[in-house]
Amino acid sequence: MSLRKILFLVLLLFSFGCSQRHALMLDDDTGDCDYSGCNSVEPRMAVLEVKFTRTFFQPNPLIFLYLGRYEEHTILDTIATDTVPEYRDFALIPVNIGHYYTVVAKYIRDKDTIYAVDGSYVTKTFYYVCDSICWEIKGNHLNIKLKN
Repeated sequence: MSLRKILFLVLLLFSFGCSQRHALMLDDDTGDCDYSGCNSVEPRMAVLEVKFTRTFFQPNPLIFLYLGRYEEHTILDTIATDTVPEYRDFALIPVNIGHYYTVVAKYIRDKDTIYAVDGSYVTKTFYYVCDSICWEIKGNHLNIKLKN
């Protein structure tokens, strides 16, 4: 076989391989891509979903938001839950991404004071759905509900 034929075959195989690879990357018409849960816009902020308990004697407890851990005593905000509709057992609190947050609720039961504490580091991550980048927030679900 001559050098010319070998080069022609290598070039032919190379071009066929590239076109096949390119076609595979762009072929999303098969219906296998589900974009319904995909947020393609990179988030700049997050919303903490904080579950809390309403009781007969304390229907609207206060929620305290701390930047960092509770022990650091860096309070950012006090959230009055009287603005949360009665049918909901969670408050939505906007926060910046990339920080650790702690939420604390002060409950009164009989003569006892109970503090419910939860915290998490709020981050953003991405994943791929076919040819798109999808973003999601992690660490934004906190629970300061009373246990029976």
